[in-house]
Amino acid sequence: MKKFRQRKARSKLAVSEIMGAIVLIAITLAIGFAAWAWSASAAASSERSYGTSIGSNINYLKEDFNIVNVNFSSTNQVTVWFYNTGNVTVYIQQLWISNSSWSEAMLASSQNCGSCIQLPTGTVTPATFVINTGFTVGASYQFKALGKYGNTYTYEQTR
Repeated sequence: MKKFRQRKARSKLAVSEIMGAIVLIAITLAIGFAAWAWSASAAASSERSYGTSIGSNINYLKEDFNIVNVNFSSTNQVTVWFYNTGNVTVYIQQLWISNSSWSEAMLASSQNCGSCIQLPTGTVTPATFVINTGFTVGASYQFKALGKYGNTYTYEQTR
């Protein structure tokens, strides 16, 4: 009888050791799967943000423009000629005109570029602006244009 009880106790121990091993393996697999799922989603998120960053840098590098001339038509009107030297269409979002005593921003900045100046590739495009303040003869004025992707160009002209 004693041997039978010892065998029964040992068989119970053997079953509990097997069950413990199975439970431990199941927990390890569950934790491993959770870690794999987290790392896969983190990697996908990182890839998306990296792709977006590279895309905006490429657009920044393709956008290239100059101000080639400025003409003061009257005391408060000016025409600015832009030249697109890049290989994509450029959209001018803002133009600042300033001298040492005053400054004025033209073309309200917007994401959809409803009021932007469109510069086709390889063309000179004029844009005329009416300014609230008159231009003084002999004064030097600075024109600074901002493209859609963040490029700027500064030009100086004396009236």
